[in-house]
Amino acid sequence: MAALAELDHGRAVNDGAALTQGLINGQRLDVAFESRESVSVDECLDMVRQKTALFFETAGALGARLGRGSAELADSMRLVGRNVGMAYQMCDDIAGLIGDVAVTGKARGQDLRRAKKSLPVTLAMDAAPGALGDELSAALATSDHPAVRAAARMCRRHVESALRSIGTGSGVGVGDLQALIEAIFEPVLAHLGPDVVSVH
Repeated sequence: MAALAELDHGRAVNDGAALTQGLINGQRLDVAFESRESVSVDECLDMVRQKTALFFETAGALGARLGRGSAELADSMRLVGRNVGMAYQMCDDIAGLIGDVAVTGKARGQDLRRAKKSLPVTLAMDAAPGALGDELSAALATSDHPAVRAAARMCRRHVESALRSIGTGSGVGVGDLQALIEAIFEPVLAHLGPDVVSVH
């Protein structure tokens, strides 16, 4: 309760309002993209930043402030959260294409059947405009597809950025947070082979 009393409530309210607005706009874009024939990679990444990454970065910053961390730590955790959020969505998109349904709970190709323009899909469509439907679904169902591997490399870069950002902060739990991030993402990236595995 003491931490709540010391919290900058104005900043917290502003963060909450920005998060709400971002989530709504990100979801609006996600749904709107389903009816579009093509979506650029930049548009997809912007949607992910608003729909997923903003949630993680707000949680990171607010958690640091509730823990009575410095402004510098809050900024660092905001950046950690942003990169973890981007990586999380990219991993989820990849799992939706090639993951084991028993593990992910998502049927392979479910997002494609719903015309979701996830990152691997937009990367594939960017490389081969006009490729849709069953042809695209079959092509993306393998970890060897260039778009899947490109999405995995982008995911890895965000994981590595998150780990570097943790290094700019200090305090108890830094090592635990690094280990947690590695434990979440490394198994997925390792499944895709040596050129995308490293998160160190």
